[in-house]
Amino acid sequence: YTKIHCQDRTYISSKTSKSFESLLDPNTFIRVHKSYIVNINHVKKFNSDGNGELEMSNKFLVPVSKRKRRILNNFSV
Repeated sequence: YTKIHCQDRTYISSKTSKSFESLLDPNTFIRVHKSYIVNINHVKKFNSDGNGELEMSNKFLVPVSKRKRRILNNFSV
């Protein structure tokens, strides 16, 4: 199952995150962890120190894998 967090609602789907990833625009969505794909337009802040998390516009904190942190260090929010 996949949980989809939107601004004010959460949806649950029986599709995998990989199937959603193939449908999403790669210029707008990025996989930052094996369990998370985010819309870059809703990223408020990237906390690169410590665990490396993204703060989303809905205040949700998303973990970022070590491999993706290198890519996100060049990402300006």
